[in-house]
Amino acid sequence: MCGRFALNATAADLVSFFALLETPEDPPPRYNIAPSQQVLVVRAEREGSRASRRLVPLHWGLVPSWSRGAWDEVRKQSYRLLNARAETIFEKPSFRQAIARRRCLVPTNGFYEWGAPPAGWRRGTPKPATLIARPDRGLIALGGIWERWQGPDGPVESVAIVTTAANDTVAPLHDRMPVIVPPAAMAAWLDPAVQDPAQVAAWLQPEPPGLLALTPVGPAVNDARHDSARCWDPPQPA
Repeated sequence: MCGRFALNATAADLVSFFALLETPEDPPPRYNIAPSQQVLVVRAEREGSRASRRLVPLHWGLVPSWSRGAWDEVRKQSYRLLNARAETIFEKPSFRQAIARRRCLVPTNGFYEWGAPPAGWRRGTPKPATLIARPDRGLIALGGIWERWQGPDGPVESVAIVTTAANDTVAPLHDRMPVIVPPAAMAAWLDPAVQDPAQVAAWLQPEPPGLLALTPVGPAVNDARHDSARCWDPPQPA
């Protein structure tokens, strides 16, 4: 799964990596992005005959277009749709239209996972967290799907991160990992005209080992209220 991630990149970094048409403002550094918060995504938008890639904020936790109820109720339900499993994404009513027509990219410099506690771990103490990122902490693009829900107070746009089986790097921590879309596949991933399930499924595979590295981090990231560079501090010796 993917339950926390980070984004610490300048506008110039994002424009260069994602080939954005317009330069956004520098986003504030985020080291502990948590479910139900606003997250930045890249998606294709069309203005007349011209298509472009834009950076937009969406609610993390998918809200299907057919959802009913007030926002507070629907928001709670969206916690169940933070991630979309690649193996069933073409079948689930909540995901099948979005994976066909509304794919997006979620920029990140790394995501977190909590593995099995080590020997000697004491219940009630923070579980050790690991940052999974490129060794240089450079940008990567997670595969996402988005939806637009027309609520009583106006539209809400939301996103889920697509997950697949863990590769050999991530498997010691968890059996799932986010889908990582390589730069060469970004244009097709974002293109709503690409709807062949076989073609899309080819991108939903685990990232080959070699891109990502594991870095243990301290307990600050365990609390979603902590969102600072401390989340990347190494753990302190006992």
